[in-house]
Amino acid sequence: MNKIYFISCFFVPMGRSESNRAFMVKYLEEDGWDLEVVAGENYKSLILNFQEDQSLWEVIPKGLKIHRFNGRPGWMTYDLKRLLNIGNNIRWHWIHEAERNLQLAEKGVIFAIVPQLDDAVLAYRLACKFDCPLVLYYVDEEKDVAKEIVDRAEVLFGVTQHITKSLAAQYGHKDIRLSENGYLQEISPPEKDSQAFPLRLVYAGSMTFRTRPEIFAQAWHLLFNKEPGLAQNIEIDFYGPPNYYPSLFLKKWLNNNLRFKGFLPVSQLMQTLPGYDMALTSVHTDISFSSKTYQYLNAGLPLLVSAKHPGLKEFVDEHQIGLATSRDVKEVAQKLKQLIEGKEQILKWRRKVLGIKSRFSFRERVREISRTLKERLNNSKG
Repeated sequence: MNKIYFISCFFVPMGRSESNRAFMVKYLEEDGWDLEVVAGENYKSLILNFQEDQSLWEVIPKGLKIHRFNGRPGWMTYDLKRLLNIGNNIRWHWIHEAERNLQLAEKGVIFAIVPQLDDAVLAYRLACKFDCPLVLYYVDEEKDVAKEIVDRAEVLFGVTQHITKSLAAQYGHKDIRLSENGYLQEISPPEKDSQAFPLRLVYAGSMTFRTRPEIFAQAWHLLFNKEPGLAQNIEIDFYGPPNYYPSLFLKKWLNNNLRFKGFLPVSQLMQTLPGYDMALTSVHTDISFSSKTYQYLNAGLPLLVSAKHPGLKEFVDEHQIGLATSRDVKEVAQKLKQLIEGKEQILKWRRKVLGIKSRFSFRERVREISRTLKERLNNSKG
């Protein structure tokens, strides 16, 4: 069996973190798998930062078969429930459409990335309907996945130690594998032997209530109000979808030093990041952390982290690749001041980043997943 049915409501040309799905399909195909994708139609949402990235069509294998099913009805209910954190947030319409109309020409592995919750539900139903092995790949915590779904899975993958421990504690599953996330495609950052002003910082992650990128802009203004001459030594560029969030929560903080530059396709972003000195990342309480973290490492960028998240802070501290602080604006402002006053430290962090980046290749991670799947399938036959 070398067939994989890849379940992902959000798929190409959807951008954001869904870019990882395109590269996962690419690398699985490179490792000998025959893939078909089961996806939703382009999905309308206010809360999620949906943005099309047409460059992803160049990433996925030529001729990849994509089965699309309508997920549009119910988007307002989905957004309201997500905003208010009410109940299981599932797009049932596309699940029912896919379950009713999808036909499999042959058996294969049913592979779903969690979250989304509905991807896990559909994958489970298809695995049961067609008697196929089920694999769940957790990029974040999703406690609403029913135990019967997890128990049906041949193997679980989690992208952080925190996720794998959480899965073990909640489900007691027999086979949970750590498969850390990684940068999508190798790039070579330029050599640097000195650090000049202004310090050029970049934020290129999601813009939501969970990430709150405006924290960094607010911190810069706080520093500027106290020490304007010092603050002028920092410039921050923000990249992201130009939707409601930057318009309502970031725009008012922008000036000549703080700039919102809109959305960049993955290909352009990877070319742009190496031109900066340091990267900014932020997250609230998720067990996972931004996939952009690895794109920053790939570009040779140390990290300034503002997070209520033990895993991300531990990652930065363990590898000595930057500074980690809380989501308190005053504390972030202190870290910005620390960067200015000790700018040569950035070069030391940069050397650490370049020393560890080879460990976080997404292509290698997918190859490890592929090997695990082949071993499990062979063992099942035995």
